[in-house]
Amino acid sequence: MSERDKFQCPVCLGFTLNDPYEPLSYDICPQCFVEFGYEDSIPLNDWNTRRDEALAERHAELREQWIAAGRPYGDDGWVLSRRPAPAAE
Repeated sequence: MSERDKFQCPVCLGFTLNDPYEPLSYDICPQCFVEFGYEDSIPLNDWNTRRDEALAERHAELREQWIAAGRPYGDDGWVLSRRPAPAAE
């Protein structure tokens, strides 16, 4: 599957997913290594009342952590050498 046929990751924004993003899919982005449904989980109350907004906020948090950990976007794409630290509890 070429990059042109891939779908965008909501965390790293790379076109790396074989299927469209789906919450609770447990797919793992091969570029930022986020496991959807685990690392991007949100509180149940948010899931029931403001799911899309809460997921977007969580994805932005994960993106910030990933970039802060040394994965800036450049001409060659995201650097894949290290996985980001888990979110603070």
